[in-house]
Amino acid sequence: MQVKEYRTVVDTGSLFYNPHMELNRDISSLAVGALSLYDERFSSLSVCDGMSASGIRGLRYAMENPNVEHVTLVDANRRALPVMKSNIERNKLTERVTAVCDNIIRHLAERSYTFIELDPFGTPQPFIRPAVSSFSSNNRIKRAVLSVTATDTAVLCGAHYKACMKLYHARPLNEFACHEIGARILLANIAWAASEYDFGVKPLLTFSHRHYFKLFVILERGARHAYNNIKQIGFVSYRPRDMGFVVSEYPDLSHRPVQVAGPMWIGSIHDATFIRMMVRLNDERRYKNFKVISKILELMRDESDGPILYYDIHKVAKKLGTSSPRLSDTINLLKESGYKATRTHFNLRGIKTDANLYAFLKSQQRS
Repeated sequence: MQVKEYRTVVDTGSLFYNPHMELNRDISSLAVGALSLYDERFSSLSVCDGMSASGIRGLRYAMENPNVEHVTLVDANRRALPVMKSNIERNKLTERVTAVCDNIIRHLAERSYTFIELDPFGTPQPFIRPAVSSFSSNNRIKRAVLSVTATDTAVLCGAHYKACMKLYHARPLNEFACHEIGARILLANIAWAASEYDFGVKPLLTFSHRHYFKLFVILERGARHAYNNIKQIGFVSYRPRDMGFVVSEYPDLSHRPVQVAGPMWIGSIHDATFIRMMVRLNDERRYKNFKVISKILELMRDESDGPILYYDIHKVAKKLGTSSPRLSDTINLLKESGYKATRTHFNLRGIKTDANLYAFLKSQQRS
């Protein structure tokens, strides 16, 4: 099957290709391009596209971004190698892209890159430490970028509680703000792995859509940066009785009943400056998903300076036994009352606010 995404044309052969992930690849390519605008040290990237299949992601990175010096497409499936090589030739990228048939963990143990793409089927957890170790093995690499896709959102969001405990060593919360908590659990795992190799992490972009999370993080070498990771890891203690929550270094058990989620990343998950640069590139490229991407980036930019976690306004209204108020009206009312409030891309019915939204709306009912 031949497919075209923006300027890149590939023949997928009998290999797996998910058309629903085109939006993921669009946003990822914008992020790759924005790296050089954000930090000139990323003006010449050596990229490893792990688990490449047809190679469409890595080929798009090379085709669309001049800051990509070279891409290595890696896949353990022997049937993928001739397909990748054919697609490299089809897109006239033989000087900038090579294809390798190898296990990604073994490959990363022998090679080093400044940008590693992890896009497995399911959990990325087994590949995070090998990727960080690959950065660590080259002392000349002071800063690198890790791009991670996780499609096991049911695990991270708490639908499979035991699996999350086993894979990510964290308690999820399958109720309140589950998607953001799931993404933050994944970020914490990246931060722990990075700190073991003396790297600090700086999240640039944390994206949740459909059945996956997409994270872009900078890794910076240094014990001081690594220690800062630990200070950004904590817990959320959620009180189902009044829908209140506390985000802190340790679980807050002062009120019962309480549900605790974590360890998870409790620092910033987006960089507003980086997202503005992605917006600029999106305006230039005009992908077919342009309008959708514009809306997503707008929401991310707004929530980057907002409070941690969000309320689903429909769930709050259900608990109050009333109909859902308009999202925009509620946000305006919160702001007029002196609270911070913004929408979130994690849930289009969600509001990020430093108020207890349940208590706030309950007080509005009385007035």
